[in-house]
Amino acid sequence: MTRQPDHLARFDIDGTDAFDRFGVFLLEGSLAEVITPPALKPFPYNDWHEADGIDADLSAPRLSGRELTLRLASFDGFDAHQFLDRLEALVSALSDGQYHRFSFTGIAGRSYRLRLVSEPDRQLTQDLSIISLRLADDFPLDGYSYQPPRSIFFPQRPDLLDGRPLTDYGAVVTQGTLASFTASGELKQGLTRSLVHRHGAIHDVEGDRHRKAREATLHLHLRASTFPELWTNLDALLFDLTRPEERTLTLSSPRQGARRFRCAYKASRITAFYLDPQPWLDLDITMQGVLQKS
Repeated sequence: MTRQPDHLARFDIDGTDAFDRFGVFLLEGSLAEVITPPALKPFPYNDWHEADGIDADLSAPRLSGRELTLRLASFDGFDAHQFLDRLEALVSALSDGQYHRFSFTGIAGRSYRLRLVSEPDRQLTQDLSIISLRLADDFPLDGYSYQPPRSIFFPQRPDLLDGRPLTDYGAVVTQGTLASFTASGELKQGLTRSLVHRHGAIHDVEGDRHRKAREATLHLHLRASTFPELWTNLDALLFDLTRPEERTLTLSSPRQGARRFRCAYKASRITAFYLDPQPWLDLDITMQGVLQKS
């Protein structure tokens, strides 16, 4: 009897099961990279010496494309000829310069249009043959229509994104977030001159000192009852983070109360993703231009 991969490891390429056609399935860890949200493209800004932070133009923020690596395996083991035949068929199918539809059926059909960039690695082991594919996703939020987040997984908490509780997204703030946002930023330096005919430097110490814009990490834990609920909330969170203009993030603690921060989305990374019995993930969101509001 032919060995079969777990259903969560199966995926389709252009509507055909990749295991049935090419004998390959996803290795653990690939799905977290698949669903990681894209970064924001750089935006224009001025950095005024006489003011804290930056003066950013966030009137039309846009998401970047991204690259991801899929690690795929085959049960061919040390049958190198069979593995290489399957591999060549797979790489040939993806090397036509076109976009291909990858659908991850084990996680409720999460689907992406991807193109092949490279094949950085092949391995033969006793039990598995392994290939890595580097793919490009040029269509962030492809075909997306906004749906408001919906979750009753966590009781409402006072951590807010533009006034909306993060628990609406099925998310709670985790350890390290407040420390990251309240860390002192670097000071903007006054004019400094270094003259060749004298030791040291002459630094302008007159006037007020202002702080540079900085980055901080919003650590979130997201849970949902179903995959569709998780995708609704994750997509809504990315959409709301990248709306025009800056975000206001409110973080609360029993000792320090509520603190509000001006910031803008930069990038994110999924650090853990578990599928059973109910899906959950840990998400680190890098926010830029962080300043505490009075």
